[in-house]
Amino acid sequence: MIKRTLIFFTIIATAFYITCKKDNPAEPTATPMLTPAAVTDTAAWTVNPGNYTHLMTIVATIKLHDQMICSNANKLAAFAGDEVRGVGTPYNHLGCVNYNLIVYSNSPGDSITFGIYLADQDTAVAALNTLVFTTIAGHGSPDFPYAIEVE
Repeated sequence: MIKRTLIFFTIIATAFYITCKKDNPAEPTATPMLTPAAVTDTAAWTVNPGNYTHLMTIVATIKLHDQMICSNANKLAAFAGDEVRGVGTPYNHLGCVNYNLIVYSNSPGDSITFGIYLADQDTAVAALNTLVFTTIAGHGSPDFPYAIEVE
């Protein structure tokens, strides 16, 4: 009985891992998916949560060339196509900056990309990451934030 239960839980855990890995890969994609116009117009990085019925949360940090970027002056936004779906709120944590980001959608399965404004370079760029929108999903935590990567 114990052996059968253990096999059952192993199968369930493996299926869950494969599904999560496929739907939300931890590795960034090879090319940015965000249109240049959406990235560069940082003044338009706003979202009205009342327009959406679903949300997911991300605690993120920004990595440039594999180094953490720790400036409160940077901005982070989530997009579905060229539509802003969330804007990050920066906060200091353990000597660096994390971003609380609520991403909104009306249809689970949207491809979510990210735009980053790098204040010290006065430029906005597309991140390498892509996530699949999943209702009430949570990515990252204050101590282990989801890394939004820029090259």
